[in-house]
Amino acid sequence: MPSSNPDTRYQLRIQLNHVSPPIWRDVIVPANISLPWLHEVIQEAMGWMDCHLHQFMHKGTFYVSDTEEDWGDGIDEADFALEQLLTKVGDKLRYDYDFGDGWEHNVSLKKILPPDATQLLCCLKGEGACPPEDCGGPFGYMELCDLRESARKGGRFSAEDLERLEWFDQEAGAGYDQSDVNEVNETFADILNDVADAGGLAVGGAPVYDGVFKPHEIDEEEDFDIEEDFENFLAELTGEPTAPEPAFPTWGQAPEEEEADFPEPYSELERDGCAAFKAVMESAVELRKLEPWKRLNDCDIFGIEDPETGGIHIVSVLGAGKDIFSLHMHRAPYALGFWREALDDPAGMTPDAVLHRSSMIELEFCNKADLEEPDLALYERVGMDTPPRGRKRWVRFRTYRPRTFPWFPQPEELLQLDLGMRLCHRYLKLMAEAASPESFLMEPDADQGLPSTLKVFRLSDAAKPSETNKWTLSDVGIDWDSCQAPSEPYQPSEFELHQLAELPKQAGVWELGAIFLPAPAMTATGPVIPVIAIALDVRMEQPPQPHLSTDLEASPSKVLWDALKIKALEAQALPSEIHVSTDVAESSLQAFAKLSGVKVQRVESLPLLGGLFQTMAQGMGR
Repeated sequence: MPSSNPDTRYQLRIQLNHVSPPIWRDVIVPANISLPWLHEVIQEAMGWMDCHLHQFMHKGTFYVSDTEEDWGDGIDEADFALEQLLTKVGDKLRYDYDFGDGWEHNVSLKKILPPDATQLLCCLKGEGACPPEDCGGPFGYMELCDLRESARKGGRFSAEDLERLEWFDQEAGAGYDQSDVNEVNETFADILNDVADAGGLAVGGAPVYDGVFKPHEIDEEEDFDIEEDFENFLAELTGEPTAPEPAFPTWGQAPEEEEADFPEPYSELERDGCAAFKAVMESAVELRKLEPWKRLNDCDIFGIEDPETGGIHIVSVLGAGKDIFSLHMHRAPYALGFWREALDDPAGMTPDAVLHRSSMIELEFCNKADLEEPDLALYERVGMDTPPRGRKRWVRFRTYRPRTFPWFPQPEELLQLDLGMRLCHRYLKLMAEAASPESFLMEPDADQGLPSTLKVFRLSDAAKPSETNKWTLSDVGIDWDSCQAPSEPYQPSEFELHQLAELPKQAGVWELGAIFLPAPAMTATGPVIPVIAIALDVRMEQPPQPHLSTDLEASPSKVLWDALKIKALEAQALPSEIHVSTDVAESSLQAFAKLSGVKVQRVESLPLLGGLFQTMAQGMGR
């Protein structure tokens, strides 16, 4: 039966099976700790990296996380507390980790302890360093231990064994002493601090950290049959069972055999690039020690004036919410416009809005399980040491640009991020020394509106950006109404204008429109949100030919113009009237309309194109 006192504590022995010498930890946990949180405790205490699946087993019943439902029979671990399974001293359960390597742990109840808030979650002692991840399970680990012992005795090895031994010496710890215990307890203290206001560690309390918020996950297994949806829609419009074969690829894509083979991120870093990444990663480690999120909320932003352009970059720190721990360097000229919307209407900053409007480079602290293969490869490539155990210790970088998905940055982008980190240190130092530290914090107020000033670093004359102490901080007035991201309508060249204007006109109406497609297209610089534009003859005598662009330098109005140009040159004629549905489209066609005599009319909606675009979006999962 569960303990009648909700503050009762258990002292547990966690012992790794099938290895010698023994590897174990003694920990104290709340008796009512949920199994998902017990999993976190075991991972931290043992020294695992939480890279693989896990399960608990007690009296023949398996308790699994909801992500492991395909691994056979089992019930949801989130519904159970430890005290429901272990009720008396000597009771045991089994914890399995990494079904490939097959690590089994016995978790036994050694003592039932009275309440003590000062020792609610802690590691008491332990023995033996945790085996490295992915070393082959107990058999592989013991074989590596034998190799190391043989090496100490002067044994001879094959080249393969020498390589394995070198890897093992790099990855395996030397033992488990008081410094390791202290490090685990620091992490446990962070966990207790994080969950204190969220219901604690019991069932139904604080959720276990799910990792990083990602505006969009790219599912490589999803297969949207866009061409089929497009053809079905054309068939509905034309009455034909199958749409005619387009003269060129409908989606602007090359045949499959001609698709580019893009290199893995970071795989082509040269010596200077590796040095740049290692330097920034080392700076990130120092920033992690500073824990700026303990003093700054997400909206406590500050600016950095670009010495060359005068534009203002924005630095923000995430982590006060105890979920995402990162530093964002928002780049001019998009930074102020992005934050104008974020501060004025936080609810409006949906994942789509973030993707379309943000231009920033991100440094994020996360768990090893959250890293992708290029992130892990970067550590090895630049010679960066493995982080110490603990939550959110690993570093990864992502770059965001309008119309792109988060991707791996290039070395030249790191200068801005490094500057943002260094000035974050300086900002916190100035804040601590200030007579009114609260003046460094930005409290959004719906009644007062956006703040009239922003604290901005400016570089002193003749100083170098790398001289951190030469950046001075001052309050700068901000005209938020003028802080809009660049959105100038595309203006065709004189040649393009005359090329189309000289075509004969025929009575009729074309609809001209463009949308962002929700599914990304891979390019050499990462996944891009394509723009697709269509010029559609409302008589539908010929199927429309969509024009797709993944060029980040091409604005939607540029893609719109290109679609019109392709349609007109193919038809060798212009319509007497073109309907558009946005002010930007109307503005970009003003010079064309004046020169050609074609009437460009702004309408509320485009009936045919609207239906076609809706079909495309639905087909791609929007």
